[in-house]
Amino acid sequence: MTTKVSTRGRLVLPQAIRGKMNLRAGDDLDAKCRG
Repeated sequence: MTTKVSTRGRLVLPQAIRGKMNLRAGDDLDAKCRG
């Protein structure tokens, strides 16, 4: 059980971080495109 929980926690956190990074990157690209 502990192994499954730890693996899930490790998988979920990176996904959330990637989502934030993607959102920030998208905002930066939009700002650059808009000038």
